Amino acid sequence: MSQIDLFSKVKPLFSGLDINDKYSLYEFNFNSGVLCSISFENDSTNSTFAVDKFIANFKESLAGTYVKKIDEGWKEFCSCGTGKVFDFGPLRTKKKGKDGKYFWVTVRALKFVGDNNSVMAYFLVCDYTTQAQNQILQNRIKKRDDFYEKLLGISKLFSCSQIFKINTDDDYSVVQLSLENGVLTESPLQENWPDYCKKISKDVYADDIDVFFSGTDVTHFQMNDEGKKSEFTYRTKQFNTDDSYSLVESSMTYEGSVAIFTTSINDVSSIHVNNLSETDAPVYMDPYKRAIVTDANIFFEFNVTKNQIIGEPIQRVNNSIVKLIDSFGLSENCKYTEFVDNLCWDMSGKEKKTFRSNMDILYLTDSYISGRYELWFDFQRVNFSGDTFWSRNTVILTKDEKSGDIIGLSVVKDITQNYAGKQEMLYQLDVINALSNDYSNVYMVNLFSSHIRVIRVNDKIGSFYSEDFGDQRYEDAMDFYISVSVYEGDRDMMRMAFSRENILHQLSSKESFYVNYRSYINNKLSYMKLKVVRMGESKDYSNFLLGFMNVDDDIEHEMKQRKMLQDALSMAENANRAKTLFLSNMSHDIRTPMNAIVGFTTLAESSVFNPEQTQNYLAKIKSSSNHLLGLINDVLDMSRIESGKITLQLQPTSIEKIITDVENVMQSQMQIKNLKFTIKRHGNLTKQILCDNLRLNQILINIIGNSVKYTKDGGFIDFTVSETPQVAEGFTSYQFRIKDNGIGMTKKFKERLFQPFERDENSFKSQIQGTGLGLAITKNLVDIMQGSIFVNSEEGHGTEFLICLDFENTNSREDPVVTQRSHDFSKEKFKGVKILLVEDNELNRDIARELLKQVGIEVEEAENGSIGIEKLESHSGDYYSVVLMDVQMPVMNGIEATKIIRELPDAKKANIPIVAMTANAFDEDKRVALDAGMDSFVPKPFEISDLLNVLSQMIDKRNSI
Repeated sequence: MSQIDLFSKVKPLFSGLDINDKYSLYEFNFNSGVLCSISFENDSTNSTFAVDKFIANFKESLAGTYVKKIDEGWKEFCSCGTGKVFDFGPLRTKKKGKDGKYFWVTVRALKFVGDNNSVMAYFLVCDYTTQAQNQILQNRIKKRDDFYEKLLGISKLFSCSQIFKINTDDDYSVVQLSLENGVLTESPLQENWPDYCKKISKDVYADDIDVFFSGTDVTHFQMNDEGKKSEFTYRTKQFNTDDSYSLVESSMTYEGSVAIFTTSINDVSSIHVNNLSETDAPVYMDPYKRAIVTDANIFFEFNVTKNQIIGEPIQRVNNSIVKLIDSFGLSENCKYTEFVDNLCWDMSGKEKKTFRSNMDILYLTDSYISGRYELWFDFQRVNFSGDTFWSRNTVILTKDEKSGDIIGLSVVKDITQNYAGKQEMLYQLDVINALSNDYSNVYMVNLFSSHIRVIRVNDKIGSFYSEDFGDQRYEDAMDFYISVSVYEGDRDMMRMAFSRENILHQLSSKESFYVNYRSYINNKLSYMKLKVVRMGESKDYSNFLLGFMNVDDDIEHEMKQRKMLQDALSMAENANRAKTLFLSNMSHDIRTPMNAIVGFTTLAESSVFNPEQTQNYLAKIKSSSNHLLGLINDVLDMSRIESGKITLQLQPTSIEKIITDVENVMQSQMQIKNLKFTIKRHGNLTKQILCDNLRLNQILINIIGNSVKYTKDGGFIDFTVSETPQVAEGFTSYQFRIKDNGIGMTKKFKERLFQPFERDENSFKSQIQGTGLGLAITKNLVDIMQGSIFVNSEEGHGTEFLICLDFENTNSREDPVVTQRSHDFSKEKFKGVKILLVEDNELNRDIARELLKQVGIEVEEAENGSIGIEKLESHSGDYYSVVLMDVQMPVMNGIEATKIIRELPDAKKANIPIVAMTANAFDEDKRVALDAGMDSFVPKPFEISDLLNVLSQMIDKRNSI
């Protein structure tokens, strides 16, 4: 088909559109399901697609509310006839243009019958942004302006009303509308609409949460929903109260690409004072009262002061309404006491006594005077079928400001369905009392109401206790206890462990957890154990138990038992996975210092004409090299690792030195990703302590390395090191915080964060190399150091790690001073000394030769043990002073060569000092070398001072022969 014929055929699709707009044209064959991209520039197709895949990709590019429109339009188009242009309508894309506005496109289709009676169609996707702004948005603005005029009226009618405008085209940003001097003003909120609703939902009455979130959801509005309005009612807490609620009447309207949310708040206290006493406003006429008695069986109002019933008491029986005054044969305006006597006619003697005492006029009057305005009690009754059921009577007391009379509203509701569960809870409490003898204090806490209930209290001084628990929230009580009684160094850990969020997280996957901490009891530091136990099923987090136990007498025995179990478990697990785990460990841990070595080597090469800068880079290379060497040496000690007996190598050092080493190792990685790396120091960090430098470096580099990997270019990483109050005499406590603004973690991954080989499923993370061993290793090392590690992370909002460690102080209180061992390694010392270097690796020979030449030693070389023996035999017995022998070599290794040398007939040659200089660093390798006749052992890579020290000893030994 020619270009002219093609354009003529599809011309109806362009009707009313600007031909200069950007567009895409496709041809679709209904029979084959193939979609072809076509162009007017040539007669051939550009590319083909499977139509299902094309539609799926196209829907992904649309704003969510328009996906449904495409699905419905596609079904309708498939069933429509040929020859007519089908318009899918303007659609809004998710992606924003350079000007920050959303793109609009229009999609049109034309179905026709092609060759061989095949059903074909042309699809036109055209930029419709300009037309949408002119034709649609202008209409919306007008509607929106009209609607704002209505809002002015709303603002005048309700002084307590709130009006919010939510922009559905701009990430749901929010402004609050208010009337000031007759002008409607806008005040932007910092939060977007979903975040704002989440924040205020904490004050919404629990039973109304679903109604609230359903009513405030704006994501379902579409372009054709202008004028759509929904109304709903919910209850929310009054200001500065925990148990008093206001009734909120709300509406949500969609107008001109914005959603308008209006509320009218009815103050409960005002309703109590003004409405409950008015006889001309019966219960069913008042919206607040109507909300209270919605599911009530019986409700009535009465004047406590005058002992009179107000209005008509009502009882619901199945679907019928019974007027109790008529049912009891009482007169209008009968006495309240007479009505109560008739109301409890079918109760047993015990239940009748309970009902009358709680509804007694004097009791209700005293309750109001003492400030108790809402009372409730449960009682048991028998229905017409003879079955027992439970009811709850709630009495709300207010005062009529006009007459000064006390007014009561009684609401009776059936609670039989829930009572069995409560009876079961009472039974559980009896069991709890029997099982909690080992705990000094036990409490039940409701996680949502924060109410604390005392179960057992044996220690009011040394544990968590307050006389105000009945009125005190759990969060406030726990924070006060931690601030006053818990040891300073454990307070952050306790606040994090027993926060509402952490308890929810822990109890969602297990029935209980506990934390050991230190507390002051009678001005003495004691060890405590706090255990949290979930009550009910895994999905029910409403109630949990707190058990406090003093473990001073048992702590030593418990720690020994725990260590024995941990050792046994570790040995059993390590027997199966030690080799695989630590080979992976090598790959993971060696990479970080190697990055520093390579990076600073490159920098040193570029600054060769700046000796001071080069020296600085070389110092950092050496620091990273020492760290790398330490990792390799520890990993290679297989006998120690496979047995699970990893011990700490404590040496005098300072936290400041460790921080500097970490900074040097990580600096090159920070520069590569352009990350802002900030180190904050608090307290005395130069104090000498006993610490395993390698292990602490490994912990910090692992965590900071993860932050580098999972923080995008241009982000930040904050590293804060703080000295905290000492745990005990002779110890210093430190906290290490690493915080980033990276991609964070999912809640599901946080549950298995410290398990080996675990990695979060994320498209960004899938591009990062790693085995998932780093954090598992870190957690094990922190445990070995008897420290604690916590993590706080939210997907998309970064991660924060907190590590708490205690270190024993050294005897010296001065800052650590790094000194070099002094050796008399002058050229005079080694003048005339010849050494035979037997080494197969040319690079290693070059390094050893150049280092030894600097002190005047003459070096001759041999490539393997066989050549070394030939050179030794070809000279006199006094020619060589020492032989430096590699162990692993081709042709003849060092062990074989040493044994042959020791059998030579010339005594001086046979007894020449032989030093093993090898990368085989196993303890057994050292023993094999010495057993073969070698005199000493220097592992590679070596410090030149260590090698010269050994050579000096060997030369002295040689001279004494």
